[in-house]
Amino acid sequence: MTRKRMTQILVQSVSGGAAAALLAGCAVSGPPRFSNEGAGLPEGALVMIEGSGSASPLEPQLASALERALTERGFRVADQAGYVIRYSLAERPARVALARENEFGSVDYVSYARTGLLLDRCEAQRLRVNVVAYDLAESTAAYRGAAEFNDCNFERTQFDELAQEIAQRAAR
Repeated sequence: MTRKRMTQILVQSVSGGAAAALLAGCAVSGPPRFSNEGAGLPEGALVMIEGSGSASPLEPQLASALERALTERGFRVADQAGYVIRYSLAERPARVALARENEFGSVDYVSYARTGLLLDRCEAQRLRVNVVAYDLAESTAAYRGAAEFNDCNFERTQFDELAQEIAQRAAR
């Protein structure tokens, strides 16, 4: 094999690898990121679900998915209960970060901005869901969690998967 041919093969390999790396960045959606804390809810607990009351068209989808997921995990959902699960959701462009100032005057990021926007097929949106399960008898938070994910359009299957994961994490 000539030196010229070896150079051509090397250039093709490097450019092919670079193209693959660039194209891999064009996927907008990915698995949700979670954070959670707390002891969780006892098995079979009687819970009620309260949303934030926002005007978001996504809120009813999340409410239904949470009720299904909690019921499937053995929780009982009622209008009056010893535990109340409150949730909120917010949708924003994924290129926008959320931060808050800490006690030292610097910034703590709650949610980082999405990078790799060059080859996106849409303007990616980020959905952030916050969930707190309160033990009304103890006046404490039994579980606190947050999840966020990106996509062009949010679908029922994503809410179902998200709610399943939240229900699993909220259980003791």
